[in-house]
Amino acid sequence: CERLFSSPIPPNMARHGLRSLTLWIFSLPIVLTSSMPPLLVALWTATTAFIYLGVEELGAQVEQPFRVLPLWQLCHLVQLNVEEALSTPDLPLRLNRPSVATPAPLGCQF
Repeated sequence: CERLFSSPIPPNMARHGLRSLTLWIFSLPIVLTSSMPPLLVALWTATTAFIYLGVEELGAQVEQPFRVLPLWQLCHLVQLNVEEALSTPDLPLRLNRPSVATPAPLGCQF
């Protein structure tokens, strides 16, 4: 399962989706011209292009999040917190709290 998540989408597959979307967006005004006024066709085509190209761009960002998100800052902060926790000998390694998932039996007090 991890192998599926770590393998990127082939570039030809991503290009095919973008080319198909571009062809559809360019053909949309031709199809709508007979049923709408020209100004409404332009507005509808621009709105549709904005929405669908935005969804396509979000898909590309979700596919490769490390190019867009500054996750190195989060990793560095986590590393500093772990190093600080390990260097402090006074802190207990385990918290003694009753688990919420398994309630205590009746009559037992913790």
